[in-house]
Amino acid sequence: MFSVVLSNTMKYIDPQSNNMVNIPPKPVSLEENAKREDVKSAIRACILTRKNGMPISEIRDEYRKIIGEEIPYLRIGYNSIFHLMRDIPEVKSIKNDTGAHVLIVEPNKKTEHLHRLIAKQKDPRTYTTINNKAMQRKERSYREKVSRQVVHDKRRVVFSSFGSSTTEKTRQPPLDEMPRPSIITTPNVDHPICTEPIVGTSQLMGDDYFLQLCIKYLPVKLERINQKSALTVGTVQSGMTIKKAADRLDNIKIITNKLVINLGTVDIYNRRTCNQMIKEYKNLLEKLRRNYGLSPAKIILCTIPPLGNISFYGQIEQYMALMSFNNWLRDFSTQGNYRLLDLFESFTTEKMTLNYDLFQQDARMVSGTPHPHLLWNFFGRQKAMKLLLNV
Repeated sequence: MFSVVLSNTMKYIDPQSNNMVNIPPKPVSLEENAKREDVKSAIRACILTRKNGMPISEIRDEYRKIIGEEIPYLRIGYNSIFHLMRDIPEVKSIKNDTGAHVLIVEPNKKTEHLHRLIAKQKDPRTYTTINNKAMQRKERSYREKVSRQVVHDKRRVVFSSFGSSTTEKTRQPPLDEMPRPSIITTPNVDHPICTEPIVGTSQLMGDDYFLQLCIKYLPVKLERINQKSALTVGTVQSGMTIKKAADRLDNIKIITNKLVINLGTVDIYNRRTCNQMIKEYKNLLEKLRRNYGLSPAKIILCTIPPLGNISFYGQIEQYMALMSFNNWLRDFSTQGNYRLLDLFESFTTEKMTLNYDLFQQDARMVSGTPHPHLLWNFFGRQKAMKLLLNV
């Protein structure tokens, strides 16, 4: 007989009623539960290395240094590191002498052997200092390496020769990110003439993944209807679903003649099925053809990037919808003669798992939806911009 252990009840925000709704606990095998307890024990050990408590922002690096791998919170059924921490009763958050929130482990009989084990190790603060310096050197080295390749003209174009007289042109994104643009409150963000934002030669249409690129690299102004509404830059809007993008086109009369579309992330978070997303996506493409005369040759479709807080183990229905929709996009683009930018493949490892080096450490709230997003970090944004500039 298959024995199971039920995980703690979780909650999500119902997109229709905007209320908190309980998600029934999912069955977890005894083997997976044992792995979960091993991870919790390792986290407790990491926190115990700090006599005065550990900032939650440092737990990931400390776990990687001591255990040798990333915290596998998705594989053991948690949405985020915060979700995992709340499920470890011995771990508490307190304010230290400087007023900062840190994690501590309340002493008990189970953790006595961990105290003895950690006492034999070197002071982890030394490792943290070394690690921080190493990360700074890595980022500085990356910036210097790319800057040596960049020809400082207005288009930031790189010319690479491969032993022949033929020169290949590769556009690079700017290394210096811009300060956050100003936010304008306006009664209407769907302007009749909407030709922004532009990257390279294409207008972007998308959600928060494209919005963060606009904020970091483009001289744009953010618009919103009120303080609680979604931030918008032309055809890019925080929390925008496929259907919302299609609805906005009813008020927009003019766009450019080349478009890059990255939509579907918020639909996955809203638990839309793959079939529902396909129907709405086809309606969007039909509106672009009918209203603006955009042929498949003028539209670039993007697969949904990997979502760090959606996993096969914790949110199987959403994960399967994500994978199925991306597979449909690949087949549809081939059959319909659309060009495809596979963001999912570009931001995963060879084993098709999330490439953590390209994403922020924790999911963050965005303005257009109650669902937190795990967005790209500096290296991820550089990669995304380079892909868009050369698509």
